[in-house]
Order: sequence, then structure tokens, then C-alpha cells
Amino acid sequence: MTFDAIPDLSGTAATPVNIAEFDLYLFGKGRHWDIYRILGAHPDVRDGASGYRFAVWAPHARSVSVVGEFNAWTPGRHKLYPVAASGVWAGFVPGVPRGALYKFAVKKNDGETAVKIDPYAFFAQMRPDTACLTWDLDNHAWGDAAWMDARRERGLPINDATSIYEVHAGSWRMKTDRYGSFYSYRELADTLVPYVRDLGFTHIEFMPLAEHPLDESWG
Repeated sequence: MTFDAIPDLSGTAATPVNIAEFDLYLFGKGRHWDIYRILGAHPDVRDGASGYRFAVWAPHARSVSVVGEFNAWTPGRHKLYPVAASGVWAGFVPGVPRGALYKFAVKKNDGETAVKIDPYAFFAQMRPDTACLTWDLDNHAWGDAAWMDARRERGLPINDATSIYEVHAGSWRMKTDRYGSFYSYRELADTLVPYVRDLGFTHIEFMPLAEHPLDESWG
């Protein structure tokens, strides 16, 4: 995996980003199923300049800025802009490449600034580091058309026997290298599925995969 060189963008500024009213309405109702395409960090091109647009929901913040290795982690250098009264702060930063470390600096009502990770980040550092990385989600070809076609042919297993194997992805099995590395999702699929099938189970249920404080945390 290769990363682009990180430029010094301290002398640049973020520009406002518009978000459609309907998107804000659905988000406010908790019914925006594709909000991950709006919040977070996304590659974009504006006025001929490539970079990343950033957006985060911080309804009680006085101000929000993007901090990262491209601006020496300095709050206030790339300030985001409030989007109407939605609580969302957004902005486009030209020159930010793929693979740049970043976080959000949130200035609270008491005047203190808290540096937070992006809850919609697509890439994050391995512990003990905690920064997010800019990435391009569309570089991965998502799709389940073949699986859906096969399911239509065989029908739903409504009347079939069901036996569910519950598993914690992080601790089910680890590599034997000196680091005790985790399996990737692809490696886990190639290893876990045959194992569970041989045991006679029909389904796999993962314990929560989202953010957690420790490797030992089960969700």
C-alpha cells in the first residue's frame, strides 16, 4: 500500500461546502442511509484544485477545524464552516492528498479545544496511534450482485434449519507472527467460513465491529 507525499498546506484555507437541504432534512430525521457519503473526508475537485472535503456533526461547538500533518496539527488553520442550523461543519481543503493523517479540532462552549477522531473515517491508524487517514472509498469495487442472484435462485431459507456461530472478529484467531497481528476481513472470510461450515453451522453473527477502547473489548 502506497501513500502520497504530504505537502505543507499551512498557508491555505478551507472553503465552504454546500450540502443539499434534503440531505440535511433526512440526516436530522435519522433517515439518511447514505450519510457516510456526506460526513467524513471525501476526495473532491473544486476550481481545478484537487483536495478533500471534510464534514462533521458537532452541534454544540463554537468552531471546528481540520488538523493534520498537512498543517502541523494546528487548530484554526483550516476552519470549517457551519452548514445552516444543522450542526454540521464542512469545508474543502485544496491540496490534501490520499493517506494524510487528520483529526477534527472542536472548540467547545467553555473555550477548551478537544481534538477528536472522525466518526465517519474510512481508514485509521493502528493502535497506539489514533489519527484518521484520508482515503478514497470508491477505489474499492463494492457489490453483491452475484450473491443476490444466487439467493434468488435458491430462495430464502425460511424453512431451513438455522444454527448461528457468534464470533468476535478480533480474538477468534490471530496470526502467529511476532506481532500477534489480526486477520484482515478478507483473510478472516477465507479462514472462518470453512471452519464454521465444517462445524455444521449455517450462519455467522459478528459481535460489534465498531469503535472500541481496547483490543479485548467485545464491541
